[in-house]
Amino acid sequence: AAAREYEALVEGRAGDAAKADALRRAAGMYKLAGDRTAALDALRQATRLSTGSDDAAAAVWVDLAEALVAAGDPDAWKAFNQAMAAAGPVSTATRYRL
Repeated sequence: AAAREYEALVEGRAGDAAKADALRRAAGMYKLAGDRTAALDALRQATRLSTGSDDAAAAVWVDLAEALVAAGDPDAWKAFNQAMAAAGPVSTATRYRL
């Protein structure tokens, strides 16, 4: 229910970064509820937003990559590469982590 509420907040948010953040939060709630498919859908939707911040975009891509790894999807590497292509601390942390 919390995940659906976060998704409902997306429409009322101003700016793509705020929308992407709400979708990331929704995905986190879906993961906690065990709904991996809904979490992936929310994160994929968040990646289609132009967040305006490389760090915010990288965070979305990292979350997507981790969800794809958990799902056993080989496209996880593509998402990790997108995260590392951005500038900022999230991108750097992802490089070191991998």
